[in-house]
Amino acid sequence: MAGGFTEKERVEIRQRLLDSGYQLSAEIGIKKMTIAMIAKNTGVAVGTFYNFFASKEEYVVAMIRDTEVKYEKEMASHFSKDGTI
Repeated sequence: MAGGFTEKERVEIRQRLLDSGYQLSAEIGIKKMTIAMIAKNTGVAVGTFYNFFASKEEYVVAMIRDTEVKYEKEMASHFSKDGTI
């Protein structure tokens, strides 16, 4: 287990890293956002970031996928309520 974190801690830290990216990208844009900024905003070391993502590019892809999953769950929830759009 990378970084000595439990699975629960890994899930929580990963989500906090992603949430920091959403916040920073809204404030300054993805291009200006650095790994150091993401780590600082999350309250972790830069090395911890790399325990979760190999690069900024991989991180941005994870942000996109995380957003897709959230929207899919939200849409499924709406469809399950009444079965219509």
